[in-house]
Amino acid sequence: DGPYWVVGGTFVGGYKRWFGSLSISFAQARLDANVPAFGTNNFDTERALPKIGYSFKGTSVWLGAAWIEETFETGATFDDIRIDVEVSRADWTPTLGMNTIMGERWDLTVEGGFGDRVSALFNLGYRF
Repeated sequence: DGPYWVVGGTFVGGYKRWFGSLSISFAQARLDANVPAFGTNNFDTERALPKIGYSFKGTSVWLGAAWIEETFETGATFDDIRIDVEVSRADWTPTLGMNTIMGERWDLTVEGGFGDRVSALFNLGYRF
C-alpha cells in the first residue's frame, strides 16, 4: 500500500523539415511493506529523452538519448538493529529511430536504444 504519482511533459519544435523534442518525467512511489520488520520502500525515477530529427517523403528519422535515474530506498529492523539501504543507478543511452507512413491509415515506428541499457520500441498504428 502507498501513494504513487507521475508528472511529465513534452516540449517540441520544428523548422522546415527539422524537428526536436524533449520529454521529461518524474515518478515516485512510497510503499509500505506487508512484513512488520520492513518499513517503507521508496522508488524514484527521473527520465529525460531529447531527440533531433529530419522528415522527408512521409518518413521521419531521429537521433536521441535517454537519461534514466532510478533510486530505491528500503529499511528493515532485526533484533533492534536498523538497516537502511539505498541503491541508485543513472546513465545515458543513445537512441536511433524512425517513423513512416504506410498508406492512408497505417504508420510504423521503430526505435532502438544502445549501450549499457538496450531497448527496443515497435509501434504499428492505425488511424480511423
